[in-house]
Amino acid sequence: GANMQGQTLPLVKHTAAIVAIAVDPPEQRLFSASRDKAVMVYDVRGRRLLCEVHNPAAVTVMHHCREQRKLLCGTSSGQVVVWNTSAVPPWMETVVPDGVADPNAAAIAALVFDAAKDTLFTASATSLSLWVMKSSYSSSWGRKAGQIVDITGKPTSILWAESSRELLVGFASGAVVIFDVESSVASYAIQAHGEAVTSMMWMDAARRLITASGDRTVKVWDFPSLRRTPLEEQPGFGKISVSTFRGAAAAAPPPPP
Repeated sequence: GANMQGQTLPLVKHTAAIVAIAVDPPEQRLFSASRDKAVMVYDVRGRRLLCEVHNPAAVTVMHHCREQRKLLCGTSSGQVVVWNTSAVPPWMETVVPDGVADPNAAAIAALVFDAAKDTLFTASATSLSLWVMKSSYSSSWGRKAGQIVDITGKPTSILWAESSRELLVGFASGAVVIFDVESSVASYAIQAHGEAVTSMMWMDAARRLITASGDRTVKVWDFPSLRRTPLEEQPGFGKISVSTFRGAAAAAPPPPP
């Protein structure tokens, strides 16, 4: 039978609870973050700890972009810290938004990055935001290009459908809402689960959607032929105001000097 016994990776010894992980499969590297702001890089093939760096704020969620060699760390301060992983140790490339963190900002609950379009989507308890990422030889930066605010539901996970340019947002209510980024419209929703949607991912290149929930179920959906339910019929969605996504990228302000 299958061996279901897990292995503890040697030398990966965080001093606080681990809150997020990400992987770089071709390089066989594992990134892990703990509540004390530590981020560790582990060589799975060589079974050794490569380095440890410290994030400016506690990490809440992580995503590694293999194409651009970037580790994106959403934080409790409402910012995203971008680490360049092309070298060991990784070096901090930028913080989005830059500057001093807003003390009233909500923690980043989820994020997703579209490497082909250099766009970053973030979700917090109060808003969904779209950031345009730019880079030069020596620096990089992000500028807000759109936002969805006044959401009465609490976003818990997000997923990007590149082919249809739609943003899928899972909520604490168990609903999944699909936003058309081009028209900046929340086009339809499904009541996917009875409790919070904790994770979403694609199978077969955005043709099948997998959702997981606190209701102890994992579901597979045909996409985009989901059961379409008017947004206003979903519990927890009484008021959603949108500042347009479309065209905002072209109008983004120039990089800092």
